[in-house]
Order: sequence, then structure tokens, then C-alpha cells
Amino acid sequence: MRQCETDSRRLARFSMVLSIAVLLVGFPSDCQNPTPTRLGPSAQDAPEIPAEAIFSRFADRVVILRCDVTSEDLKQASGVLVSVDGFIGTNAHVAEGCRSMTATLISGNSRHPYEAVLKYYDKKTDTAVLKIEAKDLGCFDLLARAVRIGERVYTIGNPRGLEQSISEGIVSGLRTEEDGTLWIQHSAPISPGSSGGALISSRGELLGINSWFWRESQGLNFAVPTSTLRVAYETARALPGSLKFPVPRSPDQAEVVSPHPPPGDRIVPKQPPSGVSGTPSGHGSPRSGESLVRLNVTVMDRSGRRVTDLSQEAFTVMEGGVPQEIKVFKHESVPVSLGLIIDNSAGMREQRPAVESSAFLFVHSLTPPDEAFIVNYNDQAFLDKDFTSDVNELQEGLSRIDSRGGTAMREAVRMSIDHLRERARQDKKVLVLLTGGDDDSSLISINNLTKSAQDSGVLMYAMGLLSGGKKGKVNKRPLEALAEATGGAAYFPKGSAEVERRAAEIVRDIRDQYTIAYAPTDQHQDGSFRKISVVVKGSAGMVARTRRGYYAVARGQ
Repeated sequence: MRQCETDSRRLARFSMVLSIAVLLVGFPSDCQNPTPTRLGPSAQDAPEIPAEAIFSRFADRVVILRCDVTSEDLKQASGVLVSVDGFIGTNAHVAEGCRSMTATLISGNSRHPYEAVLKYYDKKTDTAVLKIEAKDLGCFDLLARAVRIGERVYTIGNPRGLEQSISEGIVSGLRTEEDGTLWIQHSAPISPGSSGGALISSRGELLGINSWFWRESQGLNFAVPTSTLRVAYETARALPGSLKFPVPRSPDQAEVVSPHPPPGDRIVPKQPPSGVSGTPSGHGSPRSGESLVRLNVTVMDRSGRRVTDLSQEAFTVMEGGVPQEIKVFKHESVPVSLGLIIDNSAGMREQRPAVESSAFLFVHSLTPPDEAFIVNYNDQAFLDKDFTSDVNELQEGLSRIDSRGGTAMREAVRMSIDHLRERARQDKKVLVLLTGGDDDSSLISINNLTKSAQDSGVLMYAMGLLSGGKKGKVNKRPLEALAEATGGAAYFPKGSAEVERRAAEIVRDIRDQYTIAYAPTDQHQDGSFRKISVVVKGSAGMVARTRRGYYAVARGQ
């Protein structure tokens, strides 16, 4: 269990992003709705709030969590109220090993303990969501603006059992791990027990929740961004029922300690699950001259949660109904060549803020040797920024969004597929399309475009955004056809909050897939279409999503 614990080796896997990174964080409000409200005005224009006012306003929105580990041992941590009806955000490591959980709300001299149930748990992002039976609570909003290095921040939590403690610091860095996980680095002091506590800006916004610190250094503390927490909260809210305690302790985490861990204990670096390798497996290696078909595979359970701990033996790959031998199996973050296709037509003018914020999220998820390019389109498609790993250059390309003119969506996608095929340096090729779904200027048909996408091996995601003139409808069919044929996904969010949540889901999907390669038993390059299916063995309710097939052509898969 890592309770604001340490991991020096984690820093070696970090890469620095922009000093002005677009992480999605919360605007202050009275949080009167069970779901996030619309984006407010920029908080950069709001005056700073004194520390005493920060504490007075927000301390009662930070709860005390007590976890029953054994009959004689309790551990204590923190959480933040994120809805008026009792949803609480905290860390996944806080829930590990717990047989039950109590959440205590403090208001003045009054203490109100509640039994908490576990609604969501994701150790990769270190997020968990709890639920208590209460209503009309004060809470933090989970909305969006940029986090800036150097801005003043405060933490409120329960370090070492010292309830409702506040400390001050600055944002000292913005970090991205190799798997795309985002962290806010800050200097406000935290200790064991601070886990899940609030990181608040000097203007009264929830920036994130504290997660861990580097013990061997001073002031290197890390928080989960509010954008990540919001994905957890909205997922928890949508899922029926609750998870059961106890949550098993992860083998890659240190032993449960609290509230006073012994000196020197620390988290252990995450390792791939047993049987998952970053190199070709022992079940057969590709022979010289043998063509490989590469698949990006996402596995979901019946509740819509990603399944990330499967070994190679769990998968069966079929081509044309014939089982195929898996030659390569990986479950790790692999380098990506990414194309962002942005609808710049006049009909998207009202959606521009949502498009910009989600596009920034994709850009800031990249770490070298990832590379990306940007295509903007209206009635023509333009390559505004060619392949680069420089986030500054990509941000410059995003700044050219200026909604006007007609729509040539299919031409923009065709151009981007060709560019990926000809110029991409990485094996994993991904396109993300942010569009209203209309097309009044393209010559290529959706059927031919889908064939081209399948032929290229690109993985495609699409977000259909409701634009002003559509009277409540998005043209879903072409987006769904492209996504389903390539193994990606199409989303049709309603409102800015859902746009950003779906963007974060796509980032996680790209980073959290299984990579499978096989050598077809039929090696003839005859141009025929070969149907592919991937089955998860012995796992009722699990569904594997990948591309539907490919065209067997001599120039490669």
C-alpha cells in the first residue's frame, strides 16, 4: 500500500511537459448538482484568496477516512466530497487491504461518521470513489482550466492523523509517465494520511488529490489531477451497485502501514502482470519472410471496466474462423504515432472551447518517442503541424483553430491515413477525430474510406460533437463505421464536461491496450479481406475489441 509513500525510480520514467500544461481541474462553485455544471469563466482573472479563507471555505469538504485493516489496526487517510449526494474521491491505495471504511465529515465542532461503500477503484491512476448515504453536502466541482507551474497551492488533509491540516506551496512541475498517467508535482508538505486530500489553488479551485511523495527528497509531492478524478467519479456514478471490501493488496505495493509508517518503507515500482512481456513470447517467434498481422486489443468486462491483468494464454485469435498462433504479446505502453483531426468548420464554432481542451489533453499525453501531427479542416484539409514530439510545436498547431467554412471530414481522414502510412515512425498508429460528423465537400465515400482505414492498420477514435445547426443530432454512422472497423471507439458526448471525460478515456484506452501479433496460416497476398476476431477464454462477460479485419496485400499489414 502506498500511503503518500515514495518511489525514486518513478521519476526516471517521467518526462517534463509544458510549463503551461493543460490539465483539467475544477472551478469553484457551490456544487449544487450531482453532475458537473458547465465551464465557468477563466479563474486566472479571479483574485487570490488568503489561506485562512481557503481553509474556512473548503475544510469541511475534505473528509476523514478510516479503514479497518484488522480487528486491531486502523489506518487513516483523506478524501474529497465531489457531489452533493455523498460521492467521495480518494486514492486506490487508500482502499487496499480495507475490510470496511468509515468517512467522517467535520463541520465546526460536529463530527458525522458514515459507513462508506466502494464504487470505483483503479490502481493504475491511483483513484477510487466511495459513496455515503447523505445529501445536501458542500463539495468540490470537477471542471476545467490550465494548471500553471509556479502558481500557489494549498493542501488540506489529515497527515499522520492530524485532522484538517492545511499547508502551502507551489506547483513545481507537471509530469507524464510512460503509460500516459498525469501527475501534478507540488511543494506543499504532505505526509502519510494526506492521501486523497485536496490540492487547492489560491483562487479556490480543486486541482487534484494528493497521492504520493518522494521520501529521499524535500518538497517532491505528487497529486492526481482533477481530470483523472472526474473520469473516476463519472464512471462510478454510471455503474450500478458497489464493489466489495476487502480490496486485495497489490503485490507491487508496500505493506499497509498507518498512520505512522516505519522509516524507509516505500512503494515498489509497478511491474507488468505475470505472463505479460514486452518481448516476443515463448509460444513461437516469427520466421524469416513471415508476414505478421498486428492488433491493438482492448478488453472490457460486463460493467464496462477495462481488464488489464490478462496473460497471453487468455486470448484466442481467429482469422477466417481458423485459430492463429500468437507470435508477439505485450501489455505495456508502446510508442505511438498520433494524428489529431480537428473539425474547423463554421458549424463547430460553439464547440470550440470543448474541442480545444480535449485536443490539449491528447497533446499533453505524449511522451518521447511518441510523435503527433495535427490536421485542421473545413471545406479543405490542412496539415497545420507535421510529425513532432515537441509539445510546444503541437500547441502552436492547435492555436490555429478558427471555425469557418464547410466540411470535408472524409477527405481529412483520408489525408491523415495516408500521412500515417507514409511518414509514421512507430508501429502503433492512431487517429483521433474531433468533428460534428457532417460532410458537404468530400469526394471519397465512407465505404472506400473505411476500406482504406482497415488496409492501413490505423486505430481510429472519433468524438461526434453537437454543433449549433443540427437541432440535437450528430451524424453517427460514418464515425461508428470507421471506429468499429479499426478497433477504436466512437463517442457522442453531450456537453463540455463529457467531452473532456471521453477524451481522457481515449487517452487511457490508447495507453492500456494489449498488443498482439500473429503470422496468418494463409500467407498468400491475394488482396482478399481477412476477417479477424479475438476471444477471451474462460471469462464470462469479457469482450475483446480490435479491428475487424485486414486486406492481404503485399506491401505489409
